This record gives sequence, C-alpha cells and structure tokens, in this order.
Amino acid sequence: MKQKRMKEEQLIQELRDGQDKAFSFLFREHFASTLHYVTNNSGTREDAEDVFQEALIVLVRKLREQTFELNVKVASYLYAVVTKMWLYKLRSRRGIYEDSDLLDNHMDPNNNFEVSDNQEAQYAIVERTMTFLKEECREMLKLFYFERKSMNEIASVLGYSQDFVKVKKSRCMNELRKKLLQHEEFQDLVKL
Repeated sequence: MKQKRMKEEQLIQELRDGQDKAFSFLFREHFASTLHYVTNNSGTREDAEDVFQEALIVLVRKLREQTFELNVKVASYLYAVVTKMWLYKLRSRRGIYEDSDLLDNHMDPNNNFEVSDNQEAQYAIVERTMTFLKEECREMLKLFYFERKSMNEIASVLGYSQDFVKVKKSRCMNELRKKLLQHEEFQDLVKL
C-alpha cells in the first residue's frame, strides 16, 4: 500500500516539474479511458487527444497551485476533468457565441475570482491557441495576463517604449481574440 502511495506522490512531483516521463505514463496508462469515453459519446480519436491534452494542462496548473490539495488519485481527477471538458465540447457544437469582449472578461488581471473548472478549461484553450501567435505576441500577452506585469515592466523586459507596448499588446490581443472567436469550445465555455 505504501508503495502505491509513493508512486502517486512521485507522479505528482514529476508532473509539477513538467517531466516528460510523467506525461508519457499518464498517456500510456489513462488515455484509453479517455478515448473510450469520448468515442462512446459522439467524439473521435482526435477529439479524445485534444481533451486529454487540455485536461493535462488543467491538472498540472492545479498541482502547481500552493493551496490546491488533491484528495483523489491523479487518474480520478484527470478523468473527472476529461468528462467535464468533453461535455462542454459537445455543447459547443450546437452554436457559436460571438462577443468581442469575451476574452477581456476572462483574462482581466484585476479580476479576483476563484478559478472554476470552467475557467481552467478556458485557460487551457487560450494557452493552446496562443501557440499559434507570433513569439513576440505570445511573450507580451503572457507577461501581461499570466504574470500580471505592468505596461512599464513589459516595456523594460522587451526593450520597447511603453506606448509601443500598449499598441502592440492591443494588436496581439485582437489577433488572439479573432482566433478564439473561431474556437467553438472556448465560445461554449464562455457562455456557461
């Protein structure tokens, strides 16, 4: 019994550290249940892969939070996130929500709300979508929204004037917003 608990603790630490072998282990041991669930509920293998990847992002983010306490096995938590995310994705296929302020409402650095599973799923989609932006835009948005740096700090880090950073951030944000407006899953999560 102690041996299994140690393995679980080791897995958690390796996930926090971002070690590839932990992700490979989870994929090897637990992707099959995700694939089974998604394909038995109107999805494809590609859908299952997307959901599994997004659920891993949510899991790791939660594990890295100082205040988060995992009271179930990693596999159980991961499966719960997968099932919730897949239900959101199924709902997203019903229609598209277009609100030009949808991203600003959910990435406002002054928002002091507790992060729900829905918001975790949104952040996972935003992070994945950001990979399609140019490196400079990704860095700028990451500094502003995720690291909560001021425009002045961003200008200093990137070596630009504060005015340039304001304009560039706005352009990058518009580009990200455009991509997210095309992302049905994100739109459905925002509607909830």
